Amino acid sequence: MMRVLLIIILLVHALGDILGMEFNIAMGLSLKNLFMYLAFGLLLMQYAMSRRSRIRLPWLQGAFLVMVLYAAATVAINIAVLEIPHYSLMPQVISFKTQLFDRFVVFILFLNLLNSEQDVRQVLAVLLGVVAVGCLFTITNTWGLTSIGPMRIGNDDDVEGGRIFGYFGHANETGTMLATLIPAYIAMAENTRAGPRIAWIAALVAVAVMLVMTGSRGAMVGLVVGGGMAVYAWRRHFDRRRLRQWVALMTLVVVPLLVVIAWPSIQRMIERFTHQTSAHLGDASSGRTELWGDALEVMLENPWTFITGFGWGGWDNQNFRYVAHNSYLSFWFDLGLPGLIGFVLLLGGAALIARRAVAAASVQVARLLIAFTIGMSTLMIGLVFLNLTKPWPYLWAFIGLMLRLALLAQTRTSEAQAPAPLSVASSGHAGVISPAGPRA
Repeated sequence: MMRVLLIIILLVHALGDILGMEFNIAMGLSLKNLFMYLAFGLLLMQYAMSRRSRIRLPWLQGAFLVMVLYAAATVAINIAVLEIPHYSLMPQVISFKTQLFDRFVVFILFLNLLNSEQDVRQVLAVLLGVVAVGCLFTITNTWGLTSIGPMRIGNDDDVEGGRIFGYFGHANETGTMLATLIPAYIAMAENTRAGPRIAWIAALVAVAVMLVMTGSRGAMVGLVVGGGMAVYAWRRHFDRRRLRQWVALMTLVVVPLLVVIAWPSIQRMIERFTHQTSAHLGDASSGRTELWGDALEVMLENPWTFITGFGWGGWDNQNFRYVAHNSYLSFWFDLGLPGLIGFVLLLGGAALIARRAVAAASVQVARLLIAFTIGMSTLMIGLVFLNLTKPWPYLWAFIGLMLRLALLAQTRTSEAQAPAPLSVASSGHAGVISPAGPRA
């Protein structure tokens, strides 16, 4: 039942993004939130009714919970105590609920509700599948073959010109999410044979094409630098023969398809690289360094904010022209050290847990966990250059699933290594202890 419920949550969420619909069933309540809160309620009931239930990874879930509680406290303090001008309660409550609390709920659900590797892998397949379908529809929309859902192309300028946004937010957001998930598609293809493998390779091609169409330099840097470092760290775990086959596939199939399908996007990306990287640092970073400098100047005017932050929604209340374009700076600016440390701990801790579980995992699960660490390294570098909003539900679901897979692998190994229970043998020698089990 729990597996089905999580799949429904993913499908409803993805369908809403692809069709551009909220599926509201009452004021303030959408269909996706209904299923999400239903699952969350069932999880809480499960913990309340079962004496054997225990919290998994309490330090990691605790870090997320601390961020949620601290953000809620800062909203209350800014409204009731500091009475900050132009800081309105309802917009902050809505932002807190949609951009932090709901993400926490998604992470908790996908980490805790599944009890078998098979269930986790099935839900993971649905997650990767709906993202690939979204990429495919975006490509066919771009080529005029379909007209499904909202289609957005960047403004006609040097920064956004011709970039394809897709269904998952701004082009930079979409690109970073796809770069994070690409290793998982490769692992899924490695874990299957015949028809399913072809389907996963086709999904990988769609995702790769969409990544190029976003023209996101931050996503590319994350994939090359972050993903490259992780691949180098895992180099001894790769089968060289399979690696050569993947290189051949990329060279002979994926790259030619990219050139054919996404050539206009490739041209625009090259133009952006050559134009902006030849300019001064501010232009080369699309104004990011200037924006970061302005934010640090504001914090220097109020030095305590380096520790406390300005409170949830503080960045928006400062009326900066753009978002921070740096997720770490954004959390630091709003939630101070508690927010920054909690955010880094969540991402880095998740990658570390998966890395440690590889040795205990089966071959197929180990592939997925290695892919996850590569993806997390990509994400952590990519977040230096952007703020994520719309893709977070998919990414927190992905992180929760992969952590659950790591925990299941470690649990199975612990059970296999546990000593056999002892029983009193009834062979006429009272009190003789022998391993329990069938006798000869």
